Amino acid sequence: MIRQYRYMAVIFCLIFLVVFLEGCATSNRSVYENAQARSEAEEELERIVAACDVGLLIKALKDKNPWLRSGAAEALGKIGDARAVEPLITALEDGDSRVQCKAAEALGEIDDARAVKPLINALDNENIFADLSISSDKRSDVQIAAAEALEKIGEPAVEPLINALGKSSSRSFNWRISDVLEKIGEPAVEPLIDALKDGKWMVRLTAADALGKIGDARAVEPLITAMKAERPHQCGGEILALGRIGDARAVEPLVAMLKEKEPSAVHSAAKALGMIGEPAVEPLIDALANGNALAQGYAAEALGEINDARAVEALIAALKDGNTNIIAGAYRFFIRKGIPGTENVLIRVLNSYGDKEMALDFLNCGNSKLEQPARTWARRNDYIITTSSENAKADHPRWGSGR
Repeated sequence: MIRQYRYMAVIFCLIFLVVFLEGCATSNRSVYENAQARSEAEEELERIVAACDVGLLIKALKDKNPWLRSGAAEALGKIGDARAVEPLITALEDGDSRVQCKAAEALGEIDDARAVKPLINALDNENIFADLSISSDKRSDVQIAAAEALEKIGEPAVEPLINALGKSSSRSFNWRISDVLEKIGEPAVEPLIDALKDGKWMVRLTAADALGKIGDARAVEPLITAMKAERPHQCGGEILALGRIGDARAVEPLVAMLKEKEPSAVHSAAKALGMIGEPAVEPLIDALANGNALAQGYAAEALGEINDARAVEALIAALKDGNTNIIAGAYRFFIRKGIPGTENVLIRVLNSYGDKEMALDFLNCGNSKLEQPARTWARRNDYIITTSSENAKADHPRWGSGR
């Protein structure tokens, strides 16, 4: 009797969530055809549930009606019978994206380790979608469903996920794996630390990214070691991971990176120090005074993002000294401060150090004195810049917002 009620709960869920709420077509003919298909699927599912037969639901995964196939997949996930795992794995390659999504979700509900590798394959466009006519948004839906299923499976998925890194030509595939490992969290930390020693740079980069997002302090020393072992132009992943974790132990080795000649390494190190915040203020101020021009500019940018009185004092002093290199690095800070009369020096900075991003910030900061110079700079440098919408303006510093 309990089993009967469980199946009935499944069918009610299917009727309301699968049959009536999924998709609608645009033409009158397709609306009629979809309604008919859904009606047939509902009737068939009611019959199968009334029979309390998992085998019939598994058989329904191969029915010609996609509504029935997707409904059967969802029902099998809610029932949780391990006999459905292999058939649901096969359904991951169904020609209908709705069925693929429901199969992935069901495998996450059943939580069986056999599903891990097929679900990882489903994260990769090239592996799961033989039919390139499937739209990118539907591909994304399947990938999201596969990622969420892997998150539910958890620790058993960690090693296979890490082993899959670097085996696809798609960089986005690696970032999707990183996101899944972040959600799995603590069980992934030690395996990811081991992956920092992998022979493939993409594996090391993705492992560092995941560790930074997880934020576990156990990763700090291994990330410092890995950062030092990388070539300067390849250590950005480890640097930014240390910044995300925000542990003061990373300050000294990150300060040392400010002396590198590689611009990307210096920029990443300054950004990471800014993310760490208060413990990095004094070393960043020292870089303003004693660093080379590259380090000065990036250190100024980092200090401008730290809400610390010492940082403010150092940057205001640079403004009074007319140090345009430092002002350029911290121009967003000076826009937010909105000090009357600083427009002229900011315009000089734009003309000497400007890029498209700076011009867009000037144009959208809310100070009319900076708008026309931004347009002039853009025209002179063959860029097209436009005023952002009200929602997008939140991405730009606003004049006087940080007084």
